Amino acid sequence: MAFNSSQMIPQLREEFERLLAFVTGPQAQTATMDQMERSLFRQILQLGYQLLCLFVKVRVEGESHASCEAGPDGPAVSFTERTHLLFDFREVEV
Repeated sequence: MAFNSSQMIPQLREEFERLLAFVTGPQAQTATMDQMERSLFRQILQLGYQLLCLFVKVRVEGESHASCEAGPDGPAVSFTERTHLLFDFREVEV
């Protein structure tokens, strides 16, 4: 996701509304408990990941983008280097 936080929020709300429609709509009338549970948990995990990304984006947007010194003799550390984060999100078979 390369969006800023203000672009992500409406998308997240839309995704939540899709989840509500999923559990109350016509698909829910014919789904087994097992099918609903698997599908719902996958979607909730994905939504949780997107919310975590939003959290990080909000924090990064609030940070100072100035370089900082590692120490009196150390090199300057760029904003990108200080805020480098790696997300490793893998689909888990339930």
